[in-house]
Amino acid sequence: VGLLAVFWTGLISLCYLLSSVSVLRSIGLKMFSDDDDGFIEDSVISFLPVMLLNGLLALLPLVLDWLAENYEDIKTYSEIQKLTLSRYFTLSMINLWAILAGGTITSSLSSIIDNPAQVLNLLGDAVPSVAVYLVCLVCVKLFITLPVEMTRVVPLIRTMLSQRCFPAMTPRDRRSGIFGPPELLFGHVYPQIVLVVVILFVYAPIAPVMCPFAFCFFAAANLVYRHQCLYVYVPRFESGGEL
Repeated sequence: VGLLAVFWTGLISLCYLLSSVSVLRSIGLKMFSDDDDGFIEDSVISFLPVMLLNGLLALLPLVLDWLAENYEDIKTYSEIQKLTLSRYFTLSMINLWAILAGGTITSSLSSIIDNPAQVLNLLGDAVPSVAVYLVCLVCVKLFITLPVEMTRVVPLIRTMLSQRCFPAMTPRDRRSGIFGPPELLFGHVYPQIVLVVVILFVYAPIAPVMCPFAFCFFAAANLVYRHQCLYVYVPRFESGGEL
């Protein structure tokens, strides 16, 4: 998990590097040269890192599930989801604090070497300055993650592709395996919700603008996951023979 945390921090840094305007210009995107008012540049700087980060966050629990099942050889579904939940949340917290402190500490490294006690002051200055980025993160979860969860786009695409590519599949085949009744992967869902809770508790006193966005997210998440748990997901429990 420690090695994964180090690798994860490197991926987050790569996301920020790829989303910088200078890098986008260097790889051939010329739209910024015609952007006189800076609107496109500001939009890219605000939302591209968030979109890349959410893409990584969507892949991370799949990697954690695979590690728990194949590398650690854990057999029960419930135990795999518990481990994924704790590790996913830990890596999300590492990512959050890397966002808060990473850029400020890196840019002021010489000052920190001369006066190590300055780290806390730099962190205090960095926390309010990242409020806009985290508001964008909550908005992406509200307007993209929750609608994708509600509409079940991925299972729909998977079913359509299976019908096109494997027309000989029987109805029983289409109701089993990856096409079987969906389960609520709480190891994937809970850390994302708890992350918004942590962001809200940190920023409510110092950046109250976070509160309405977080409120809208929790209201929408309550409706979406209540509907999914009642009408879509099938409960699955494995206790390993324990009562």
